[in-house]
Amino acid sequence: MSSEIAREGTFWLHSVLLGMAVTLVYDFLRIFRRVFPHGIFWISIEDLIYWCVVAGSFFFPVISGK
Repeated sequence: MSSEIAREGTFWLHSVLLGMAVTLVYDFLRIFRRVFPHGIFWISIEDLIYWCVVAGSFFFPVISGK
């Protein structure tokens, strides 16, 4: 197997695992919101933090060259 195909397979696996992790974390966030209801302001802050972390986790490997 060529190294290019191995890299593509690794990239695919990381993408799938990261997608699963992002989904799981957001599900926990949704459960937290149902257990401890709060206003739209705090929901917006939580979403902003969540999406900043998600964007960083998706784009950090691209920036760092890994």
